[in-house]
Amino acid sequence: MAIRFSLEHQKIGDKTISLYIPDPILMREEYLSKKKSDPGTDFPYWSQLWPAATGLSIFLDKHPNYIKDKKVLEIGAGVGLPSFYAASIAKEVIATDYLPVIVECLQASAHYNKLSNFSTSLLDWNSISTVPVTDVLLISDINYDPLSFDIIQEVIEKFIDQGTIVLLATPQRLMAKYFLNRLEDKCIYKEVVVVEKENGEVPISVWVLGN
Repeated sequence: MAIRFSLEHQKIGDKTISLYIPDPILMREEYLSKKKSDPGTDFPYWSQLWPAATGLSIFLDKHPNYIKDKKVLEIGAGVGLPSFYAASIAKEVIATDYLPVIVECLQASAHYNKLSNFSTSLLDWNSISTVPVTDVLLISDINYDPLSFDIIQEVIEKFIDQGTIVLLATPQRLMAKYFLNRLEDKCIYKEVVVVEKENGEVPISVWVLGN
């Protein structure tokens, strides 16, 4: 089944970010079809714009000093809103995720926005041995599965050990609190960003992590 994308426009501060986002109905139909033959098929969570990504983008708009003229990397980028916002003021941005279809979606958005400082790459946090060199790492809402907490924490600490500043955004789930507690000693600054959604406000915790 071919994935159909729609172009959506997100307002962050005084900037409008244009993103290609997959049709949610077609994505669900494809997921249900694949799940019949492979019960272990993962739901395509990447194909939605989640409040944590919006919250991180709002944080970047309020605190541009973290990314201005810096090299920025996002892992688990999904549709990539924080990366595309960062590209407006960063020196270089690399948006990554673990599936080719996600990278293709990111590339389509980059082409539409005519970005010269933006690139994409396949990267799975489960198989990072040597972390890429970057000034800033962006992460939004990847701490949703307790089974992945250990590997994500290990990856974050590898980036911090090489001098990278990590900006982590997460909704305030109970399991998120448990995950964040494990990184408390690396926290330089924290802030709650409120994201307005149709069904109400969503508070997003943004942590700045480093040595």
